[in-house]
Amino acid sequence: MIRTRARRLATFGTVLGLSSGLVLTGLAAGTAQAGGVPGVTATSITIGATVPLTGIASPGYNEVAKAARAVFDYVNSKGGVNHRHINFVLKDDCYGTPAFGCTGTPNTAQQTNALLALPVFATVGSLGTPTQDSVRALLKANHTPQLFVNSGSKDWNNAATYPQLFGWQPSYTVESKILAHYILSAPSFKTSGKLDKVCFLGQNDDFGTDGRIGLGYGKLPVAVTSYYSVTSLVLLGSNYFKSFIHTFQTDGCKVIFLDTIPGATAAAFKNAHTLGYKPHWVISSVGSDPITVHNVLGKSISPDPEIGATSFSPLPVSTVKTPWKAWITKVLLKDKTDFPTFKSTTPLDGNMVYGASWGVLFAEVLYA
Repeated sequence: MIRTRARRLATFGTVLGLSSGLVLTGLAAGTAQAGGVPGVTATSITIGATVPLTGIASPGYNEVAKAARAVFDYVNSKGGVNHRHINFVLKDDCYGTPAFGCTGTPNTAQQTNALLALPVFATVGSLGTPTQDSVRALLKANHTPQLFVNSGSKDWNNAATYPQLFGWQPSYTVESKILAHYILSAPSFKTSGKLDKVCFLGQNDDFGTDGRIGLGYGKLPVAVTSYYSVTSLVLLGSNYFKSFIHTFQTDGCKVIFLDTIPGATAAAFKNAHTLGYKPHWVISSVGSDPITVHNVLGKSISPDPEIGATSFSPLPVSTVKTPWKAWITKVLLKDKTDFPTFKSTTPLDGNMVYGASWGVLFAEVLYA
């Protein structure tokens, strides 16, 4: 499906001021016209995303786009943006992987074409590096912006070739470089003034490999580098990590750097606990959210092994009380479709904060 080039530029209409994550007020300021822009009518703006609502990557990650949709519903309840409501359509691509509980269509290109046929103004918040790499050319050919991809891959930083493609979070490489500098400078990673031995465990895709490259850019010496498979972790359970952790222990690594998803972080913790191994954990933002990791661990380990760990986050940590988090809680409480069991006492996890954040950003960009 190839569409003609259309100018996708919003003008002012009924708007919402969004500041520090808080919706402040609704304003009326003239009129706006659709002008033949795909996905835009006089009353609505339709956007879409391909996300793993079910399947291998769905635990936790299925909350991200839903939290953004809750933001859009809240914005719509206040009058929308430019006299238009935001219609956010989610397509379940199961991270392009069949089985593992997938009830969607594990074909990202097919699901993306379904969004283009609606049509959509843009794809916003689609998840995954391999899945989104697979549709870059398709979306570019259709002149459809590919906004706020949920992945830290450096693939999105390519404005010359893909001028309408934008990531959302810091890249895995940049994040690791930041942490590498911190490890080298902080006294807590040194014994008698000498840097402790560092080992690395990462996912066997761009997440892990780009993160490992970032440590090199940060000039952090790494004694042992290992990569794990998500599929093997799902099939074999946490015991799959035993050999990795045992190797780190026998090699005398006092610092373990994890480029891991939350389930893999928990698996590393479980095996270290079984082995009586207590390294200093350094965890990427992807796999360090305290609420998400705790939900995986349950009460199996005490005290909580994340206490004392080092991580990085471009967003407020889910366990820290902020006005921004209070606003997200209010928004999710209103969404009885995507968050039917959410209560005022329900802990916000990092996936909810992450999705709500780019949901607000999209509304702000549209407003601007």
